[in-house]
Amino acid sequence: MSKKTEVLRFRITPEEIKRLDNIIAQRNKLKAKENSKTKPINRSQVLLSLTRNFVCLGPDFLDDEVLSLKESNRLLLAIGRNLNQVIRKIHSGDITANELTEGYLKKLHDHVDLTKKSINKLVEQNVKRGQTEIGK
Repeated sequence: MSKKTEVLRFRITPEEIKRLDNIIAQRNKLKAKENSKTKPINRSQVLLSLTRNFVCLGPDFLDDEVLSLKESNRLLLAIGRNLNQVIRKIHSGDITANELTEGYLKKLHDHVDLTKKSINKLVEQNVKRGQTEIGK
């Protein structure tokens, strides 16, 4: 399958361009406040993402969304490593399972659950981006 791309042109009014650019600028400003590593997005990225979602090739994550997913994965990997270390100590007899408090495990469960909800929300927002009922 060829990776060659084609230029797609379409016409929109100056008002539509202004609104699109304002939304992109607001989003870039908000995302930069949240994370200074976030790269600004441009019209092309937004339109490509909308098109891929519309024709069911999505989700197509923008750079800041990819950063969020990478951060979530990093945190989940750290949790997994910590759990492996605890289990290893239990199996070696260094500590007993009783030393693991229910509160610690509850905090861990809550953190994983929060991360899962955050990822699900990001994917859901991405899939819904730009989708409208056809014919309305």
